[in-house]
Amino acid sequence: MSDMPLEMDMHVLCLILNDDEGSKVLKIAREHEIMGGTVFYGEGTVRKKMMRFLGLDNVRREIVLLVGSKNAIDDAFQALAFRLHLDRPNHGIGFTVPLSRVLGVHAQPIEGERRISKKRKEAADLSQAIITIVERGQAEDVMEAAQKAGAQGGTIIHARGTGAKQARLVFNMEIEPEKDIVLIIAEKTTADDIVEAISKELDIEKPNRGVLFTMDLAETRGIV
Repeated sequence: MSDMPLEMDMHVLCLILNDDEGSKVLKIAREHEIMGGTVFYGEGTVRKKMMRFLGLDNVRREIVLLVGSKNAIDDAFQALAFRLHLDRPNHGIGFTVPLSRVLGVHAQPIEGERRISKKRKEAADLSQAIITIVERGQAEDVMEAAQKAGAQGGTIIHARGTGAKQARLVFNMEIEPEKDIVLIIAEKTTADDIVEAISKELDIEKPNRGVLFTMDLAETRGIV
């Protein structure tokens, strides 16, 4: 295997799936010249009041990130969408985002250009990823504000910040503050309203209140 040249068109594929699907994804990806990936856990959100009443509104999810050439990612995405049945409700969602620079990825480029279908391209053109990073415990506030503004759901990922000024000393051990990352896929027509609602609810523009950014998506699957 050779180092992938920096000028190659590189994409990241993000899949949000039901639990225990990550290993299957990595196996399929290897069949399409993508030799590695990252799997981590998150929580899906459900809006139904009865599910919330029964305590079943948070569903464990696996998030898989794959990086490769655009052609390799396109091929892998098509195969994964078919074998994971992403065209069916509640089987997961996926999207790709172009990258500006990638280091540490080793693969062989796939010859020839792969064309994304017009329907899938139009769906991606209409979608954005909204990512909000806040203090642990504020993810529910983010989702509540987003859903009032039109979001259908999201994925919550627990993470950890590294700000030295915010660290706390407990029994002579430095404890770094924990974070919540909320990922929401929304139509561009409602994305601005969702961003505004989250910003207003969380006071994002004030110092140390969080970070929010959006990304245009290259291709989407499993999004109704």
